[in-house]
Amino acid sequence: MISTKQIFIIVLTVLVFSRCDIIRHSFEYKDTTKVFVETMLSEDYDKCVDYLAMEHESANETNIDSMIAGLRQFRAVIVENFGTDLKYRFMSAEKKYSTIEGESTPPNATLVLVEFLNDEEFGVFKVLFDDASGKILNINTLDVKYPIPSMTMFWLFGLVALCVPVFNIYIIRQIKKSGLQRKWLKYIAVIFLNVPAITY
Repeated sequence: MISTKQIFIIVLTVLVFSRCDIIRHSFEYKDTTKVFVETMLSEDYDKCVDYLAMEHESANETNIDSMIAGLRQFRAVIVENFGTDLKYRFMSAEKKYSTIEGESTPPNATLVLVEFLNDEEFGVFKVLFDDASGKILNINTLDVKYPIPSMTMFWLFGLVALCVPVFNIYIIRQIKKSGLQRKWLKYIAVIFLNVPAITY
């Protein structure tokens, strides 16, 4: 008979390996998006079609000429707003399962968000990938064009946040060195008072 511990280990192993597969695919998808966009920016539209999932059932009746015309328009929008010298960053990859119609990702597909930026502004590509072929089913940009924010305040507040664990370690060391009775109560008090910070 299988114990609860064995079931937990099996479920945990399956979850870890499935997440690893998603992570591995996610970085491949980011690279594919980058190559596709760079190819499109260099106006090699025939090569762009190689990165599209043309064998997928959703592309059965797609006209290649109208697709290339769409890619030309898409390129014009990107070049007009961001230029041709772009950098890319992976943001997220998700498979969404929902009972609400239209909110789930299609079967065997992954939705990937890739940030692209020039020296001053950034935008986001929303790319739907076919998991079977690793090719693009759909690509568009989110309605995002913002200036790149300064990270100075972020790092300053990050230094302030680091003071909390440093202070907690200092207090725990002081309790350990002290001659107090029932030190374990003091340790519990420190942990209990920091539960909101640890949870956050």
